[in-house]
Amino acid sequence: MQKQEIDNSLFKKLDDKVWEFRIRYNRTQIRVLAFWDKRKTTETLVVAASGFVKKQSKIPKKEIQKAHSLRELYFDNKQ
Repeated sequence: MQKQEIDNSLFKKLDDKVWEFRIRYNRTQIRVLAFWDKRKTTETLVVAASGFVKKQSKIPKKEIQKAHSLRELYFDNKQ
């Protein structure tokens, strides 16, 4: 199986658990924070945790904390 490259103009790793997906629509910057569920060896699931319109250069810390909380909740309920 061929390893796929990540497009750095669309994806950004925020920390070891959360990624940012960048979308531009009608001159509006939309951000979706997500995480990976790699528990199956043959499949990877991308889970969108939250989305928001980006109005400043930095991602608000509360949005990253929200994504981490939703990630914990997701894996707690999955078991």
